[in-house]
Amino acid sequence: MSTGLISFTFLIYGAILGSYFNVVGYRLTWWNDKQSSYSACPYCKERLTARELIPIISYIAQRGQCRNCQMTISLIYPIIELLTGILFVWGYLKVGWSETLIFYLVFISFSAIISVSDYWHYRIPNHFLLLFAPVLVMLSPIAWQAALLGAGIQLIMLVIVMVCTKKESLGMGDVKLLILLGAIFGWQNSLWIVWWASVLALISFYRQYRGHQSYVEAKLPFGPYICLGAIIVLFFIQ
Repeated sequence: MSTGLISFTFLIYGAILGSYFNVVGYRLTWWNDKQSSYSACPYCKERLTARELIPIISYIAQRGQCRNCQMTISLIYPIIELLTGILFVWGYLKVGWSETLIFYLVFISFSAIISVSDYWHYRIPNHFLLLFAPVLVMLSPIAWQAALLGAGIQLIMLVIVMVCTKKESLGMGDVKLLILLGAIFGWQNSLWIVWWASVLALISFYRQYRGHQSYVEAKLPFGPYICLGAIIVLFFIQ
């Protein structure tokens, strides 16, 4: 099978999984049997048809609106679908068929779900972190000593930040996520993650709230930016 065909397959499956990650991330904090039985519009609760579940294409065909209530569908849905597909392809092209590819695919999936959950609910659930933490640490290519050092240094840094600012600048979910990333990527790469996450968050915050008087009390989910920083490190720095 040619590289082009394999890449196309990764793109399609990545987009399909990205659609599923949207659902998982949105429902992660309040999942129950009734709500998980089918996909529906978050506004009018109308059940989605098979055609409306086609990743990316359905969003374009419906012009970003719900078929039933005409409410605008958030851009987070096609963005996650497209990015997951692209990153799956990129991961395959970067490391090929190897054990490292499994780590890439699992981490991309983890990041997508975390980003969606924090975007909608400002929460990164403990049970989800605990579920993925041992898997990601075991799949990580760094040694266990480096993993412990990375987690420890991240913890110390975050404690210093919270003590110096005298307030909870970060949510506890963000803190736990950064400690986990320290264990996965090592302390040096984890510093790059924090740097990129901070830069991207500041740019987004400025563009969203410039000219608004309420910016002091504005909330910005930091989890998606942490995950973006980690993806940058994964593909460009590590």
